[in-house]
Amino acid sequence: MVPDAQGRRLTLPSWLLAQRLRLARRLANLVVVSVHWGTELLDWPTTEQRQAARWLISQGVDLIVGHHPHVVQPAQCLDGKPVFYSLGNHVFDQKYPATKEGALADCRIGQGRLRCGLMATQTPPGGAFPRLVPATAQTPSPLDSCTVTLGADFSAAGLTLRPVSVDSDTAGEHPRIALTAFESDQPRWQTRPLELLALDAGRLAGPAAPPLLLTLERHPSSLDQADNPRPYVYAISPKGLIARWRGSALAWPLLDATVSPDDPGVLCALHRGDSFLLPDPATTRTRVAAYRWNGFGFSGLDEPAALAGCRGIWAETIGHPGGG
Repeated sequence: MVPDAQGRRLTLPSWLLAQRLRLARRLANLVVVSVHWGTELLDWPTTEQRQAARWLISQGVDLIVGHHPHVVQPAQCLDGKPVFYSLGNHVFDQKYPATKEGALADCRIGQGRLRCGLMATQTPPGGAFPRLVPATAQTPSPLDSCTVTLGADFSAAGLTLRPVSVDSDTAGEHPRIALTAFESDQPRWQTRPLELLALDAGRLAGPAAPPLLLTLERHPSSLDQADNPRPYVYAISPKGLIARWRGSALAWPLLDATVSPDDPGVLCALHRGDSFLLPDPATTRTRVAAYRWNGFGFSGLDEPAALAGCRGIWAETIGHPGGG
């Protein structure tokens, strides 16, 4: 969130970051964000930092660790989640007295909960290497009662799906991930590596039908001659995933898609504002659409309630289609 040499910075809210955080919640029991923000040498979090922290937590982040100010900023328990706005310097040779004081975030997991505290450090004048400050009786910390319950595993059709990172030697914005299915903690099968952008499950075929797995994967397509997000629908079997639908991008070029939290039979999609006939990948315009599974693909919905529910998913983020 601090401009780089080219003046680029991430602006929050961001639909792209919201998408990545949603996937992180699906794949992990604990979502931790390390964020570069704030003002150098300011020993108190700015309004922008506080607003960003609140938005990140609203998107499912469990722990925030910030850096950039080079001085310690007070930690906070925000909506029940620990926020370390700045831990100051660790190994650094700045000369300002305040930059010689630092902190370690001491976060531990036990009995299904995360608890955090602070360990103060001090760097001697003229030095660069910190030392722990001996613990003394201190006033109560705002983090003392800030405990986070770990999230549940992602389960569907009686199976627990957990991620396995693959292709670790391949650099890329979206590393490929394989999903392993467990039944009673015993592995049953594993998918092929997926360039996964989103993962969800819902009873798209109706409340009495088995749940279907919805993924958003990055693939090239001859339809638009681009490498873009593509929605996939899978049936979940005891022996693996069965592809039921491999879509291009629904009615318009796709940015994001998820099952509606209000109706598990509705697919909500965030589209670019252009079209396949007149493509404009650089457009900042967006549109939200609702779809329902018809057994062979998705049909568009004009139901006001479904559309309103879908618009609510990206209400705070579609103003920044590129993340800033």
